[in-house]
Amino acid sequence: MAAAEEALPLLLVLRLRNGEERFALTNQAEELPFGYAIDAPFIRSARTFGLLDEYERIHAQHVRGVAGAVPDIAAWDRAFMERAVTDTDELHNLFVGASTLGMDGLSDLCAQKTADVVKRRPVEEVKALLGITDVGMTPEEELKLQHDNDAILCLR
Repeated sequence: MAAAEEALPLLLVLRLRNGEERFALTNQAEELPFGYAIDAPFIRSARTFGLLDEYERIHAQHVRGVAGAVPDIAAWDRAFMERAVTDTDELHNLFVGASTLGMDGLSDLCAQKTADVVKRRPVEEVKALLGITDVGMTPEEELKLQHDNDAILCLR
């Protein structure tokens, strides 16, 4: 009985913007684009889609207690973020995708990774990293803001 349950593919539920739900088996993914269009402009690459899918599949298996599921999901999450986030663009793409899809666990991981990337860096370096050119503040105001918000960036 357990072997039969393991062999079954996971059910993929797609909730469209209009509230309609579509169902498909995960082993039928190649058929999905032919059935209907999925508006997902926040997914900018096949790699990002693959990472979002991998995260969701691993977590679904863990929650369901499927044989062979990852036993230590927190350790898997840390390893996933180290492997998945190769640059700030990929972090941004994952963050936007996770937020849009309501993947709260991945959103939290992306928020923590963002905090880790910017904490203890000078304001000018953070602005350059995030592509911020002018925020309309004097250098003294920026330093005060950085000092006042240091505790916020330590999310752990």
